[in-house]
Amino acid sequence: MTFEEAQDRVKIGHFTRKGGKIRGVIHVGANDGEEIPYYLALGAERVLAFEPNLDAWEKCYKQHANGVVTVLPIALGMKVGQAPLNVTLGDGKGSSFLAEKDSPYEIEKSYHSPLMTFRSLNIDTEPFNTLVIDVQGMEHQVLRGFDGLLSRFDFLNIECSQEPMFYGEHSAQDVIDFLSPRGFYQDSPIETHDDIMFIRKGAL
Repeated sequence: MTFEEAQDRVKIGHFTRKGGKIRGVIHVGANDGEEIPYYLALGAERVLAFEPNLDAWEKCYKQHANGVVTVLPIALGMKVGQAPLNVTLGDGKGSSFLAEKDSPYEIEKSYHSPLMTFRSLNIDTEPFNTLVIDVQGMEHQVLRGFDGLLSRFDFLNIECSQEPMFYGEHSAQDVIDFLSPRGFYQDSPIETHDDIMFIRKGAL
């Protein structure tokens, strides 16, 4: 796989097209890890993936975990404890800790999952400069759990909704307003439901 092919396959190619260098990626809500090979092809020397859906975590772990890629069966949020995860039928990609307002998904099962803040894990952020968050409505909570450690990242790729799709979700504008005073500027438009790219001021 070439660098150019990987750049076209994952959203963080937005940053490399602007001249950014991907040193390492933390992906919160990685599901089965299909993006991980592309992160590596873009130059990531380390990948840390979080996935609380145990079926998806097992696939991700078996396919990708090695000395470079770490896969943890943990959910991130803004507090430490446990919470019920609603797992959707099929590939589980619509799974969430929040109830969806008008869900196209069928919930297959629900179980309590460990919930941690990123800060509480005492992870060395030095190898990582890119953060991807795809957590079905929990974006704002996950960001709050990083606390001051957000300043360690150059690039953020966060799935957001213009209007909340889940009960308890924050809007895309709420996420933008949270990140702006923390040194990140929005570098892609708000869509109905899609990823928004953020760049730390001075990173490029």
